[in-house]
Amino acid sequence: MNRREALKILGGTTAALAFPDSLRASSSHLRPVGIQLYTVRDSMRASVDTTLAAIAEMGYDEVEFAGYFDHTPGEIARKLRSNGLVSPASHVGFETISNDWESTLDAAAEIGNTHTIVPWIPTNVRGTISAYERLADTFNQAGQAAIDRGMRFGYHNHDFEFAPIDGTVPYHILCNKTDSSLVDFELDIFWTVHGGGDPLDVFHRWPGRFPMVHVKDRSPSGDQVDIGEGRIDWAEILLPDRGIKSFFIEHDNPEDPMTFARRGYRYISNL
Repeated sequence: MNRREALKILGGTTAALAFPDSLRASSSHLRPVGIQLYTVRDSMRASVDTTLAAIAEMGYDEVEFAGYFDHTPGEIARKLRSNGLVSPASHVGFETISNDWESTLDAAAEIGNTHTIVPWIPTNVRGTISAYERLADTFNQAGQAAIDRGMRFGYHNHDFEFAPIDGTVPYHILCNKTDSSLVDFELDIFWTVHGGGDPLDVFHRWPGRFPMVHVKDRSPSGDQVDIGEGRIDWAEILLPDRGIKSFFIEHDNPEDPMTFARRGYRYISNL
């Protein structure tokens, strides 16, 4: 099944998804452009092959996984190659650090990831300053294990990390207490702003620690919206000197995931 045939299976959005190859080759300092596949998780659940083909057809260069949908790492790697995609990172559960970190890293390496990202801290292991200090130690240990396999460990934030505890911002603890040689961060711009943080301040305080970001826009009322329809100044945030290597477009609950993905790619490619 070629990409055009895969697009037809999606039904109803073929014309919208048939993105011209010429735009894929357009120059932009933001390349490569990626997408967090959690955005299109329902399509991934229905067919990984069809979804990756559609994403590649839109022009995306990179994808970030949030689950492999019952496929082996080897199968995922082959599907990426057949669609001309690469996957710099995958999101994995926090519990894998203590339960099966070695096999998680092995799977990521087989897929071709350079980073394994934990995207969420369970409520039972956070909530106090000392808890976040222990988490920093845990992240350092996870980072060392990743380094030993030629990879990197990273943490992706939500909004709760920016709510002060006894006058201290938890996210600052994680950044200050983790070893920069072992731990990277994937800054989710929406959640940072939503939590009262300032992405520019974060970049300034810890330069070089954010090789990946989630490009997720926010309306004045706090809703997630299409990229470019919110109040976040992407041209300022995504400057080349930020040290960002991967830009993953994302929306947690888009009305039409594939249409959102297409519009997001077009906006970032023309920024």
